[in-house]
Amino acid sequence: MVSKPQLPAKLEPLEATKISAGVEFEAGLIADVDWSQGLAARMELETVRLERVDMTSAKLRESSWMDVHISAGQFGGTDLAGLTARRIVIETSRMSGCIMSESILRDFRIAASKLDMTNFRFAKLKNVLFKDCDFTDADFAGVTLSGVMFQNCKLERTNFDGASMNQVDITSCELIDLLGVRGLAGATIGYDQLATLAPSLANELGILLKKD
Repeated sequence: MVSKPQLPAKLEPLEATKISAGVEFEAGLIADVDWSQGLAARMELETVRLERVDMTSAKLRESSWMDVHISAGQFGGTDLAGLTARRIVIETSRMSGCIMSESILRDFRIAASKLDMTNFRFAKLKNVLFKDCDFTDADFAGVTLSGVMFQNCKLERTNFDGASMNQVDITSCELIDLLGVRGLAGATIGYDQLATLAPSLANELGILLKKD
């Protein structure tokens, strides 16, 4: 079960037009600001709601987020490597090419968002829900996933090479030309999906498929 952010019903607006390394935002609403291409390593967000915030190509490495709700965010090419995050919701956001490698994500929910080409390499995910998301060309190589559900997601050319999975459910997803399918060991799939995975699995095992 994914815990929700602990946020009060009403949050007062915060002055947040500028960001810098180590900046902290706590207990407030941040809306309609442009952080694109900003440099703010180790940013701290706690008990914050973000609405229509543009973080395109921002460098936010080793940031720390807790109890954060984000809607209509722009994360194209955002560098969030090393992010530590707990009780987070991200909705209707664009995260194409976002870098979340080596992150630690717990009680994390992303819904109705584009995560194509997103890099999760060597991240650790626990109690995470991805719902109605597009993971085309996303990279989960070396990722540790525990208690993770992909619900109604598109997984096309998604890379799971070397992933470690425990209680991972992808039964409702569209699976197309997955990479590193051995990394799905421990995941739950449907019988109908097995036929879809067969060519990729055969290719990784060096099995030649003969057409009748």
